[in-house]
Amino acid sequence: MELRSTFQSIISLYQEELPFALQERNTQLPTDGNRIVTVTGIRRCGKSSLLGLTINRLLQQGTPKERIFYVGGLIAASSVTGCKQGKIITFSQREAFERDGIRIEVMPIWEME
Repeated sequence: MELRSTFQSIISLYQEELPFALQERNTQLPTDGNRIVTVTGIRRCGKSSLLGLTINRLLQQGTPKERIFYVGGLIAASSVTGCKQGKIITFSQREAFERDGIRIEVMPIWEME
């Protein structure tokens, strides 16, 4: 139970920072569907800022903070707790990726064991 509450605390801290203080840009990510959008690019090119701006836009459109899960929170929680893998449960999306040495699996709830 201690591990779970650590994850919840770190994710809550990230949610308290919303909306992010960022300068608007012309480029925007789509927010009009149930899909996963992957952002790639070289280091320090603005990927995290673009994601932050997208989160801000979702908040302006009425999405509750509790429905926004910034994976950076999962990575931070994993680093603090020493976990090497994490799962994100969705309605239908499936994806797997690795970040900062932590493997993240995105899977639909109906595939849960």
